[in-house]
Amino acid sequence: TIENIMSIEEAKQIAVETVGGKVIEIELDEDDHRYEYEIDMITDVGEVEVTMDAVTGTILEQELDD
Repeated sequence: TIENIMSIEEAKQIAVETVGGKVIEIELDEDDHRYEYEIDMITDVGEVEVTMDAVTGTILEQELDD
């Protein structure tokens, strides 16, 4: 349910601590009844797209944009 979802600020903090860099865009997405944050970040190696479980804060996927 939606009340278990962490705030955008919490998600940003986890992303920065885990991946490093700066969050440039973040949006909440529902996928198969699971909420995820899609986070676009600028890092030392380029732009990275991070998918995070919006309840647990677990990073599900990290993808470097070419």
